[in-house]
Amino acid sequence: SNNWVVAGSKTADGRAILANDMHLALGVPNIWYRSDLQYQDKHIYGVTLPGVPGVIVGANDHVAWGFTNVTADLLDLVELETDADHPNAYRTSQGWRTFDQHDETIRVRGETDVSIRLQNTIWGPVSDQPLLNRPVAIQWTALERYGVDMGLLDMDAAKDVKQATAIINQAGGPPQNVVFADRQGHIGWTYMGRFPRRAGFDGLVSRSWADGTSAWQGFIPGEELPRLYDPSAGFITTANNRTLGSEYP
Repeated sequence: SNNWVVAGSKTADGRAILANDMHLALGVPNIWYRSDLQYQDKHIYGVTLPGVPGVIVGANDHVAWGFTNVTADLLDLVELETDADHPNAYRTSQGWRTFDQHDETIRVRGETDVSIRLQNTIWGPVSDQPLLNRPVAIQWTALERYGVDMGLLDMDAAKDVKQATAIINQAGGPPQNVVFADRQGHIGWTYMGRFPRRAGFDGLVSRSWADGTSAWQGFIPGEELPRLYDPSAGFITTANNRTLGSEYP
């Protein structure tokens, strides 16, 4: 995907320009469809996904926005400490804890039902594939409470780039580089999504969290996410890339 915005300072008539291509293949039915919604005093239009009650990428009558992916690290594989003396349990900083378990039945057309047993931990579900012959739990923002929400629906109320930035910073969902343009010719960029705040480790390798020194301490608050407003260059562009250096948490 790619997106770019050009400020009014760079255009002949002072209007900002925004372009965005999500680079997803066309199909029948297609993943995207155009939508134009008018309700109460709101007007919002652009493209959306089947089943989503709002516009994903587009504009209202005041501000436009576009997305590309952020290549952020939002998943950790937590090495689980188990032993023969504690069957069906894993070690935590509070001692041994029994796996939460439940069965699921998958109905297969024309075939026999398939039953599977799933295990869960305080960090997330246990992967069905071990890592280096050790069981691991999956801690992932998409599985976290409040990791995903419908905050993007509030974009119908944004009147300018700064208001749009504040709304996007509070929205949960797949992490995105978001660029904005408004009717006054202003442009901006920020992140959308939840980003884990890691403590005691950097997430580069799988490790045990059993001693309590490694953990996620919630998400980076929306007001602390990076942002850019009317840069002197007069334009902003992103393309599925991490837009900050490695010093950013």
